[in-house]
Amino acid sequence: MIDYIVYKTHTGFTESYAKMLSKQTGIPAISSDEAKKSLKSSSNIIFMGWIRAGQIRGLKRFRKNQNLKCVCGVGMTAPDKSLDERLVEQNKLENHPFFYLQGGFDLDKLDGLYKIIMEAAVKAINKETDDDDKNNEALQTMENGCNYVSMDKLTPIIKWVNANK
Repeated sequence: MIDYIVYKTHTGFTESYAKMLSKQTGIPAISSDEAKKSLKSSSNIIFMGWIRAGQIRGLKRFRKNQNLKCVCGVGMTAPDKSLDERLVEQNKLENHPFFYLQGGFDLDKLDGLYKIIMEAAVKAINKETDDDDKNNEALQTMENGCNYVSMDKLTPIIKWVNANK
């Protein structure tokens, strides 16, 4: 039995997925900040975290004190088998079911160092690309933002939850 969906979000895409999954499964979704204060040790959880530089943010803390049943990483890039493999390896998830969800990107919701880094990345990419490359998806995503969150992307996780109740 799964007690909670715990999520760590930065710009809201992971939170959106967690709340949608909660609504579909009946499992309560709580933020990682709330979970730190109120979860009992060894609760059975699905952990959902945003991805930065290949690391699922917040996972390390909950791996120590909770019983991870499943992990979901939310990033801005399109799903890819090699990406899944890298994330599993980098986050030491070989013994856990793992799902990757494409979330989105919103420069306006970033703050502090993350915003400065991403603004600099956009400028650097713009300088290095010629006019033919200006339409590449990554640059468009970074400049204009995007939201790929959809219920359809949760289907494999919902199936997993239903099979593991």
